[in-house]
Amino acid sequence: PGISHPTCQTIMYSNPTPSQAQYQALDDKVSYGKPIEYDEQWCGIKREDRSCRDCLFALIFLIAVGVFIAISIYAFSAGKPAIFKHVSAVGIFEKWVQLMSNKDGWILFWSFLFAFAVALLWMEFMKRCTSCFIYVTLCAGILGSGIGGIAFIVYGIQKRGSSSHNSIGLIVLGAGFLLTTLILLLAVCFMRSKIQLTAALMTEACRGMQNRSGLVLVITFIVVLLAAFIIFFVASTVFLVSIPAKGTPPHPTNNTLIASIEGLSSNGFVNVDPNNPTELNITFKPSTIRWFLLYYILILFWVIEFLIALYQTSVAGSIASWYFSRSPTVEQESIPSLRSLGRAMTKSFGSLALGSLIIAIVNIIQAIARKAEEQAKKEGNMLLRFILCCFLCCVGCVKHIIQFINKYSFIYVAMYGESFCGGARQCFNLLGRNPVSMIFTDHIGGFVILVGEIFGVALVIFFSVVLSYAMNHGVVSFPTIFIIAIVVFVVFRIIGQTVTVSLDTTMVCYLEDIERNRTSGRYFASEDLQETIQDESAKRSLTAPHPSAA
Repeated sequence: PGISHPTCQTIMYSNPTPSQAQYQALDDKVSYGKPIEYDEQWCGIKREDRSCRDCLFALIFLIAVGVFIAISIYAFSAGKPAIFKHVSAVGIFEKWVQLMSNKDGWILFWSFLFAFAVALLWMEFMKRCTSCFIYVTLCAGILGSGIGGIAFIVYGIQKRGSSSHNSIGLIVLGAGFLLTTLILLLAVCFMRSKIQLTAALMTEACRGMQNRSGLVLVITFIVVLLAAFIIFFVASTVFLVSIPAKGTPPHPTNNTLIASIEGLSSNGFVNVDPNNPTELNITFKPSTIRWFLLYYILILFWVIEFLIALYQTSVAGSIASWYFSRSPTVEQESIPSLRSLGRAMTKSFGSLALGSLIIAIVNIIQAIARKAEEQAKKEGNMLLRFILCCFLCCVGCVKHIIQFINKYSFIYVAMYGESFCGGARQCFNLLGRNPVSMIFTDHIGGFVILVGEIFGVALVIFFSVVLSYAMNHGVVSFPTIFIIAIVVFVVFRIIGQTVTVSLDTTMVCYLEDIERNRTSGRYFASEDLQETIQDESAKRSLTAPHPSAA
């Protein structure tokens, strides 16, 4: 009989009441937390009736940024950076016009245009040939890792008697490569169903990105904010360290290098020997400016992580809105991408501030420990260096775990307007019930996207070199290649991260969909994902086509 969902299409089943054993294939055989029950009024993302969450941290974040701006205003008014005496905006603009008017300017133009075309083709390829792309990537990884492992082991054995080579290290490195090869082989042999699920979810994610064209505006807005903050931060830092200390006369030297760091010297950051002005002794001394700089470092990490969280939440909200609103019976949301950004910047502002503060604190601890490890290396204190290396390893593991939790917590913040802790709790519950699906999809999807980014950048650079010879310009200059590589890498990185967030969001929507609707069999999933559900359960058949499968 036909079963009609109030917000989804009609789906036909040969057995409308399948047994619990038939649904067991959808689980990872791990139960954690109470599974979500079916709710007839549930329509996926929660758009209205949201309340402001974690308001205290929103207030703390705004106060912290306000203090940073106040210090920056004081720095701009009191600082006297000598380096700006030799730099002018007109000169920079003239240099840029000169660069764009010669042969390198045309190479940059056509390379960026080609990069845009490659990015669009990459998106379409991931949507249509995802499974093939995943298997090709895994096979290439298996071959490369296996060949590399054998080569390192053979080379280590050949150099075993040589004192100039660390043969044991080469053999251990080769064994690590072979272990990676074994893990990839096991993944291909025994996780084929998860690979198919990853392919279906990535296809769905790319389809959602193409249907949410407003994401371009959202991502551009956040990238502009990030670039503006970094420029403001660098300028403020330069002016801050150039504030002259009271009663400290300038150093009597005409050396250009010393003059450019005159402000640093007057604040005790740089000591200059008058008898040998070409040598600099950089030391940090207790001062008010130093504490300001430590505060600047905190703000730097916090604001950057906040903008990353804003980007993830905005993309996740837009993709989740698309996933749950493809049925014609669901009221369509106008400008969903901008509305998702608006919800993230208003009612979810405090949740983003809290999540970004946690990872910012971890980044500061990691930076301090790394600086201490470098100092211990210079002093030759091997015991302290060993302890700090172990500490850095532990901090790195904690950082990756927090980033994993933050990522899925922000998805729940975007979907339901949860607080940060509420989203983290939902993440733990979902991970406990579906550990293999979440971890495998996250790592395989991330690996495939990373390979695509590297291949895209290499292809654009190769195109630039070929274009230069085709235009009879000879070898491309290093600055031109460097600019092309940086810009193209940033473009592909942004696209790759957007695909990653979309993939993670689609996976959460998919798992929520099958958990909430498994007893009724009425899914929001498209035809591709319904076929995946059918393959995993192995005993159900879907006969009704999805209207939005195209």
